[in-house]
Amino acid sequence: MSLLVMTFGSAPVDGAVWGTPLSMTFKTVFLASQLVAGLGMFTTMFIALFARQVRRPSTWYNFCFGWIVSAVVYTLFLIYDENWWSKTPSPTLCVVQASTIYALVVFCALTNMAYVLEIWITTRLMEMPAIGTYYGPTTLLLVAPYVLSTATLVEAFAYAIAHPGSTVLMQGLYCANIHRFPTAVSAVVVCVATTLTFVFQLLIGVPLWRRRFQKQSAAMKASTPLFIRFAIFSIFDLIGAVASVMFALQQFGAASNSLIAIMPVGAWLVFGTQGDLLQALSCGRRRNPSRPSTPLLDK
Repeated sequence: MSLLVMTFGSAPVDGAVWGTPLSMTFKTVFLASQLVAGLGMFTTMFIALFARQVRRPSTWYNFCFGWIVSAVVYTLFLIYDENWWSKTPSPTLCVVQASTIYALVVFCALTNMAYVLEIWITTRLMEMPAIGTYYGPTTLLLVAPYVLSTATLVEAFAYAIAHPGSTVLMQGLYCANIHRFPTAVSAVVVCVATTLTFVFQLLIGVPLWRRRFQKQSAAMKASTPLFIRFAIFSIFDLIGAVASVMFALQQFGAASNSLIAIMPVGAWLVFGTQGDLLQALSCGRRRNPSRPSTPLLDK
């Protein structure tokens, strides 16, 4: 359903419900998926930070942080606006949520791309050890998502302020701008980032696939689970690209919002169920002194 043409009896105000409201069941499932993914990512990130046996690149922590903040923003009204279920939200809060969502989708897409790029750079350096360390690219991969997402936040917020009444409660679920420009800016960045991410995933995944057919059984056993995880990761990137195209065309509805609900849960399942993380969690619960752990995990 196109949201570009809509007739109001009077000028709309920020926070007004736009479009046909989705069912309460859909709202509940959507918000529950955000909460589950956010709590799951927070737990995963906490374990990785304090478990000695878990090692992750810096871009991985950025990626997790983005999804945690995203879950908080999508459930913002549950935290700060108790009347949201029965009434329209605060206009100010609606503008804040919409602007932040536009910035966060850019941040999550760019941190995802940065993480994959760092993996690709690392694999290339392993083949060319004479190059040594690569602090410059790592710093750029860490900083760039913050810079571009902050620029998106400022752009979306400024646009909302310059166009009063353009920020609405989209189908009673979360706030967005009814004008095409803010949505298109974020969607284009996300689409480009996810496409590049998928390309680099292919550059990493194809060698993993070829390794499955090597005669060395040990190498095959080691690469197969990693390839499967990477393949699942690539599928969610394609979902992100499809969702960004739908939002660029302003096709809001149950289908596009279902993709938004699936992606954070999928990201958590891919990154939060790795063997070393599960082992660290198990060790923390058992308080096993024979395993390397930190006091924070044992408490």
